[in-house]
Amino acid sequence: MCIRDRFIRYGSMSFKLVIFILLLGNIGIGAGWWLAYLDTKCAIISFIAFTLLYVFIFAWIVGLFTKGNVEKKERGPFTFYYRPAQAGYDVMSSNFFDLFTKDELIVLCADKSLLYMGLYYDDPYSIVNPHRCRGCLGFVATPQLSEASKDIFESLGLVKIELNKWTALEASMNIWTQLSYAVAPMKLIPALFTEFEKEHINPFANINKEYPCYEMSTGDIITYGYAITEVAEVFADLVPFKKPKLNQVGLDYEKMRLESSKKQSQPQTIKTTNE
Repeated sequence: MCIRDRFIRYGSMSFKLVIFILLLGNIGIGAGWWLAYLDTKCAIISFIAFTLLYVFIFAWIVGLFTKGNVEKKERGPFTFYYRPAQAGYDVMSSNFFDLFTKDELIVLCADKSLLYMGLYYDDPYSIVNPHRCRGCLGFVATPQLSEASKDIFESLGLVKIELNKWTALEASMNIWTQLSYAVAPMKLIPALFTEFEKEHINPFANINKEYPCYEMSTGDIITYGYAITEVAEVFADLVPFKKPKLNQVGLDYEKMRLESSKKQSQPQTIKTTNE
């Protein structure tokens, strides 16, 4: 297993799945050659059938058919060791892990009290420069954090903050390959917002605050969530960077967010009728 498996971009089943796909491919090629000796038409049909089967298995492996498991969850209390970052989300986590040496990653992977966590504040499709997205990346740790891990965090100058217990709405899915991380936001975040509508929860009701989406990963399961209790205010204040300039999509969304905030702040009146 890759040294970073427990926290980022690879699932523990990746190697077995690759072997399975290669084995299936060899069977398909062998069957195609055998059918070619019998009938060219059969060979073409078998080639198309195995190609479609490959596509289906590939889509299944990366999670395209996975429905996000959405639920309310209690998290914490945790100690959060993090570093603010501003970059494209496609490189932000890899840049963060490049701070650590191979030996340090071995120590962190062995520490079962740690959980990788990233806070993401911007929609890359809503800002002018998607390479200037803001985030806070690091680890949440229980009180059982080892001294070796703590020394690594302190030597790198990671910011330390105590997080109280919080309630969150989370969506999660299993990680099978590295591509599962690309699929996860597309599957899980829409599932979260669907649940918000059902629960009549608006995680962005305060127009003056920017509540980040958070990601947690163990290497086997990836989770996206929004805190719906007081810790959301803490998350909103962690990032030190100025908000990137919005494009038209972002401006339209901010307008919608402002209108939603105004509606929720208006007192509700109860109509009465005189009999």
